[in-house]
Amino acid sequence: MSLARRNSKKYRALPLFTAGILLIGCVSLCAAEQGGREIAFGARGGFSDSTPRENFHQYDLFVSDALPWRWTLSSGWELQTRLNATASLLRAAGEKGLIFSAGPGFVVAKYAGRFSLIGGYSIGLLTEHKYRRHDLGGPLQFIGHLGVAYRLYRSVQVGYRLQHMSNASIYDPNPGLNMNMFFVSGTF
Repeated sequence: MSLARRNSKKYRALPLFTAGILLIGCVSLCAAEQGGREIAFGARGGFSDSTPRENFHQYDLFVSDALPWRWTLSSGWELQTRLNATASLLRAAGEKGLIFSAGPGFVVAKYAGRFSLIGGYSIGLLTEHKYRRHDLGGPLQFIGHLGVAYRLYRSVQVGYRLQHMSNASIYDPNPGLNMNMFFVSGTF
């Protein structure tokens, strides 16, 4: 493959990534203006676990909007539902691709507590699914995550999540990809 063609392939997804970031930002700001909503906006970065073929790195911008369904238990713990959207850059083996994902999530926290448990499941679309020797199978992926968050100050959180991405055997192969992701977010 010629260098010019390789460079055009590398940057062809840049407008999509920019549009995704702008869309997430607009949704976040519009929802925050409605008042009484709890919108989190943040960034994540991480790396794959021991994937035998390639080392993956992922960088995300995300927005998470509180849904109206929440339950408070008598023990003071609260379960809150959320809607998550992410625009990601995935890199491995000199290749780059984008992931756009959205789906439901949850937060379990003790009232006024600093720690919370987070989880969720999203449907993702990849602009690139082949990374040299590692083929994720196809553009449609399912992404599940579990993690913890720590509130540093009023609306600022840091955290970790273990994320698994797989095509659920709708393509062959279905190798899956596990990522260790660290994040910082602010709530508006």
